[in-house]
Amino acid sequence: MFANSTPTGFNPYVENEISDIADVTGKSNSFFSGDSFTKRLAKANYANANNGVAENIALTLYFSSLGNLVAPDIAAMAMTKSLLAAPYHLRALMLPNSNLIGTGISAYKPFNREASKYQGYVLVTHAAATPAAKNNSVKGIFTYPCQDVSATVTALYNESPNPVKGTGRDLRTDPIGQPIYINMPSAQTIKVSNVKFYNVQRKTKVEVALLDFYQDPYKGTNYQLAATEAFILPLTDNLKSCEQGSNKGGNCGLYGNSNYQVSFDVLVDNKTLITKDFTFSTGEVSY
Repeated sequence: MFANSTPTGFNPYVENEISDIADVTGKSNSFFSGDSFTKRLAKANYANANNGVAENIALTLYFSSLGNLVAPDIAAMAMTKSLLAAPYHLRALMLPNSNLIGTGISAYKPFNREASKYQGYVLVTHAAATPAAKNNSVKGIFTYPCQDVSATVTALYNESPNPVKGTGRDLRTDPIGQPIYINMPSAQTIKVSNVKFYNVQRKTKVEVALLDFYQDPYKGTNYQLAATEAFILPLTDNLKSCEQGSNKGGNCGLYGNSNYQVSFDVLVDNKTLITKDFTFSTGEVSY
């Protein structure tokens, strides 16, 4: 796809035909096996298709004027961490009953670009539950990041669906930092409160927003959050977190190579209050 065309209006999750590049899209693509993930699973006769499945895709393009291109393992790690910084992709990667995961990375030379200076990668990861795991319920609260997770990305510049829909925030110019995913599958409902997000080195508080079932911009859609899920979104508007020499301006999300302490209360089923706290660290500044 990306090696043979310049995609326009292309959704990588849906292998639809695109009118101006119809010769390499839809059924004209030699790899076509169905225009949706569901249809591709059905055609493959995948045995676990009805037990819960998820698909995540990341794309990156590297340029080097000297031809020093990034190796596949480095690209795979970077794309995985980017998926883990995007709330809805992070959520799909953390499905508690998914006990089967497969991930692959493909390299390509971008269409109409100098091959010696450009390298593209696509990473696809699939997760599924088996019949034995489908109804498993994780006990207690789990989060991502959690204690001692390191080298997270510092900023989210784009995601579809948009996690800040309706707020007027443009992630391209005002990114959020690494989100905190909270889930308690064994509960009926959770309510997160008293959130504190703290930069340990600088001894400063980070403003946050809460995204949960009660203020969900995607209620009634496939992206709707369960009443047992929530995200803490660090708002980084006032941070001058870009490193010297960057052309991004001042805001690059959280500060790079920094420790952050997070604490919050969780009211479980409107009767039990649990306090959680942990520390994680960011990696290099994400541009």
